[in-house]
Amino acid sequence: MTQLSLKNPTDTWISATWEDYLEILSDPIFEQAKGYYHEGCMRLEMSPLGNPHSRDHASIIGAIYLFAGLKNIDLDAHDNCTYRKAVFEEAQPDASFYVGANAEVRQ
Repeated sequence: MTQLSLKNPTDTWISATWEDYLEILSDPIFEQAKGYYHEGCMRLEMSPLGNPHSRDHASIIGAIYLFAGLKNIDLDAHDNCTYRKAVFEEAQPDASFYVGANAEVRQ
């Protein structure tokens, strides 16, 4: 592994190889972290856990579903998914949505 100049910092973008990123994510310290990788840079975020975060999260998803229902918009929601294009990009949003024609069930 390439020696990173900062010791696995969180909440900031740092330069890293894809291999560095995967190795750091495998550390048990970051088991609850959300990871992002884009154009040779990585970012780890320690997600807030607990009642306030879960309430906000549920409220936002509910509001989006309500809006989509009122506007007759097809919607397919995903909670805490990982989207990975190996070696290039990775993201782990709290919630993501396929909208309209893209809302068919994904496997």
